[in-house]
Amino acid sequence: MKVFISGPMKGYPNFNKEAFDQAEKELIQQGYTVFNPAWMDFSGEWTKQDKRAIDAAIMSRCDAVYQLPGWDGLGNSGSRMECAFAQGAGMIFLEKDANGFFFVANKEN
Repeated sequence: MKVFISGPMKGYPNFNKEAFDQAEKELIQQGYTVFNPAWMDFSGEWTKQDKRAIDAAIMSRCDAVYQLPGWDGLGNSGSRMECAFAQGAGMIFLEKDANGFFFVANKEN
């Protein structure tokens, strides 16, 4: 199963890369194929619309989304857009239990 990691970046030290990388590591250890958007370098002339288009294109090739804590906070319009896209596309939402295992969550539209 291919999983897109969604989460807050703006306003976090190093764009929250450590949290994205930790989630990637844990998901891979449990057998998932992962797309970690923290890999991308958006220096230069990439606009907000460019970033959203890239996210949507990549998400359209994934089966599931895992949302990092804080994804729905104020100022996290990218994470909220990713959630709306995933819901509209019928993607699976993964959550992590207290033991660190990922499971399919019930996410209503």
